[in-house]
Amino acid sequence: MVYWKSAAQEDAETWHAFLGALSSKGITEETTQWVISDGTKGLPTALERHLPCVPHQRCLFHKSKNIADHGRYTEVALDPTRPPAEAVRRAKQARKKAI
Repeated sequence: MVYWKSAAQEDAETWHAFLGALSSKGITEETTQWVISDGTKGLPTALERHLPCVPHQRCLFHKSKNIADHGRYTEVALDPTRPPAEAVRRAKQARKKAI
């Protein structure tokens, strides 16, 4: 099943409405093995109400991306043959790959 909805924000009420619509289409705890999300703050509250026994995990890509975004890139070696902005960009890529 594919279902999506555009929303102005991702608060708990918006997620309640979304999960309620999925419920009316037949989504239950028995039909759902796992919920993976990007860390939106309203979803866990809505999941407690609609799918309380379904495991919820933060997306590993988003988790590692957020960690990498806060890395200290000045601690990695910058290529002196490249323009500074490109050297930093490449250092960030190398750090993200390592993470």
